[in-house]
Amino acid sequence: MSKEILGIYGTGGTGWEIYELVPELNTPKWEKVVFIDDTKECCVLDGVECMPFSVFEEKYPCHMAEIIISLGEPKYRELLYDKVTAADYTLPTLIHPEAYISPRAKFGRGVIVKARAMLSNAVIGDNSLISDLVTLGHDVVIGKHCVVSGHSTVNGGSVLADNVYVGVSSNVREGVKIGRFSIVSMAAAVFKDVEDEQIVMGNPARVIAKNEKKLVF
Repeated sequence: MSKEILGIYGTGGTGWEIYELVPELNTPKWEKVVFIDDTKECCVLDGVECMPFSVFEEKYPCHMAEIIISLGEPKYRELLYDKVTAADYTLPTLIHPEAYISPRAKFGRGVIVKARAMLSNAVIGDNSLISDLVTLGHDVVIGKHCVVSGHSTVNGGSVLADNVYVGVSSNVREGVKIGRFSIVSMAAAVFKDVEDEQIVMGNPARVIAKNEKKLVF
């Protein structure tokens, strides 16, 4: 049974992109879409209702609403995922109708796939964000809470562990494994495995620092 309300958790640029995506989806439409933002009081943003999560819980309980997470920071995506699932909310998977998706692709909960992405028989973990014009080759595995930015390619057989961030226009060679909380910087070309919590940059990509705070931004 479809839920009546969709809560978009986050009011940044990605949140608005998701808001604009909703009318294009080939899925049952929600009766209402609202924003959730714990940094704001209850308000209206460009005609859209916005409220903290505590208010959302009271007004739209889990039997009538579901939530999608719009933040672009993997660490915070995970924190919000844990928060909303602990409150028994479901997370829908949103796939833009202009994305090409293999019928053998598999998706976890709360996955977002934007326009003109091309996914072969990839496996995408819970709460990951695949942006515009991303290509995922055959047998790619994307972990939970990952972000793959626009115009990037992850080639066949590669594995991204949980909480990986891939920057715009990056390229990951086939069969490469990238460890948890690692960051592939914009336009990097990754030719070999990357250990956990590493920041890599350049072509060929090299380690430039340890991601000690587990943050991108």
